[in-house]
Amino acid sequence: MKAASIPSREAVLIVKEGKPENRRLPGISNTVMEKRFIIFIILTFLVFIGFQYLFPPTQIPAPQQQPGAQAEYPASAPYDSAPAAVASENIESPATEEASPEDTAVDAQRIIIDGDLYTAVLDNRGGVLTSWELKDYHTTKRHRDDESRAFNMITGASRNEGLYPGALMLPDAAATATANNEYYQVSIEGVESANEGKLSPPVAVKLTLARGDLRIEKIWSFDNDNYTANLLISGTKAGKPLEGRFFLSEDIGPESEHFITSRAAGLTSVYFSGGKVRRESPPKDPQEPKRLEGDIRWAGIDLQYFSMIAIPKYPFSWFNIQTTHLRQTGVDGNEIERNLLKVMLPLNTGSSGGEADYKLYIGPKKQENLRLTNSADLSRVVDYGIFSLLVYPLLAALRWIHQFVQNYGAAIVLLTFAISVILFPLRLKSMLSMRKMSAIHPKVKAIQDKYRQYKATDPRKREMNQEVMALYKEHGVNPMGGCLPLLIQMPLLIAFYSLLAYTIDLRQAPFIWWIQDLSVKDPFYVLPIAMGLTSFISQKMMPMAPTTDPTQAKIMMIMPIFFTFIFLNMSSGLNLYFLCSNVFQVALQKIAERWIPKDATPQVPAKAKSKKR
Repeated sequence: MKAASIPSREAVLIVKEGKPENRRLPGISNTVMEKRFIIFIILTFLVFIGFQYLFPPTQIPAPQQQPGAQAEYPASAPYDSAPAAVASENIESPATEEASPEDTAVDAQRIIIDGDLYTAVLDNRGGVLTSWELKDYHTTKRHRDDESRAFNMITGASRNEGLYPGALMLPDAAATATANNEYYQVSIEGVESANEGKLSPPVAVKLTLARGDLRIEKIWSFDNDNYTANLLISGTKAGKPLEGRFFLSEDIGPESEHFITSRAAGLTSVYFSGGKVRRESPPKDPQEPKRLEGDIRWAGIDLQYFSMIAIPKYPFSWFNIQTTHLRQTGVDGNEIERNLLKVMLPLNTGSSGGEADYKLYIGPKKQENLRLTNSADLSRVVDYGIFSLLVYPLLAALRWIHQFVQNYGAAIVLLTFAISVILFPLRLKSMLSMRKMSAIHPKVKAIQDKYRQYKATDPRKREMNQEVMALYKEHGVNPMGGCLPLLIQMPLLIAFYSLLAYTIDLRQAPFIWWIQDLSVKDPFYVLPIAMGLTSFISQKMMPMAPTTDPTQAKIMMIMPIFFTFIFLNMSSGLNLYFLCSNVFQVALQKIAERWIPKDATPQVPAKAKSKKR
């Protein structure tokens, strides 16, 4: 993008001082600088976007379970399979050991809480949450004819081990089995009667268990205006406060949800400590729980579009995560191994031991709902990256346009057009800079030919660089004028990528015809191929510096093909954005070419003319 050689800062200083030294290289040519800049842009783009597709995380084969091995706190015995959502009903209780008069003795019971945003199911066996269906979100269909169901946050792999949110993990194995397998006595607070066997929030369900010297009380309180519930756990063992952990989750949503493409959507642990949102991937060793420490204000498990977060009444200093390996079949029918992430939180978070008081958020990563949580602002659970400040106005603009067009695909097209128009002055400036560079190229080449006979280490090469810079200054040409406008656009492009990749509004949002979900790849690859073709046309039309190396020019022509392969498995929304961006850039450039004379020669500034006289 530059037409000649530019001296390094060190070289210019040395000449001014009149003390040339041979230990430094004479200067960096514009061709070399141009190559480095292009390599920098390409590497930045690849690292940010292409890395997750070209180098997926290595999965460790699931180890064979060793007899006798157990975790620090033993897990409970598996639950029996049961329907997720049925009305509150009595089920014949299994045979148990003879109970003392003080012990609770009740039958199995499931309680349904039917709110405006969700339907939850509590099971008095273990006093746990066995289902949490989101009414406004649905599962991804395997096939076009499949019936879409409400998205259940708790179905999935956690059912295989028999652990549900609210299960206890105590130091004593017998106490753990009792706490998680016995039936709790149920009492309902806040309502006098249920509608068709369903409770309407706000409502509190109290579950109590007494077995020998073990006493446990769990109070689940459900909200109606958000995806939240409160869980208060207290208990004693032999008169002493309970110690241990309670199970939050190890997965989110149905198994197939993690395999919308051939690559698994990764689970991460997310928590707030030291004033920052921190994220932790599943540990490599599945045998040992990993302990995370700090002044922790909230913690949970995170997926691309959904999260399950626990906010304690009082901050806690540690929690555990543990990996479980699993092989499952995804939406595309391929069997892939992925990592589950078990999150276990401490029981003793209250002012007295043996008590845990948590507000649970179980729902979509939508900014409006995350901010409505009274106990904490969870909006930063959505990770938009280093340019998040640019993402929020873009998201607001996208939603504002959607109000009028009622189609997120059309909203992306219109917002892309607006961005292209806003960025067009920068692109026009780059084009003008290229034209100026081309106009003075014969003079630059004459200077280079004059010094061609000298070696690169010869001090007179620095004089050549000085003459070239003086020529640029005389004609008002900025050597970086062609590159800087492109560099300024990069943060906005990256911000728009993050917006399209992590905004739940685009999940299952249709566009036209075969594009029924902008958050997944184009099933027929029409958009990425069209994006590649328009990228090639745009690259062909973009003027290059006169000194551009032929090999470099060929590489730039190949790049659209390379990026097409990268974008094949990217979301339809992202492909639509880049396709429209290329089309609008080509159209605006053709319009601009009518304003720029092809033989435009940069005028010498008045000050430069007076100095020459």
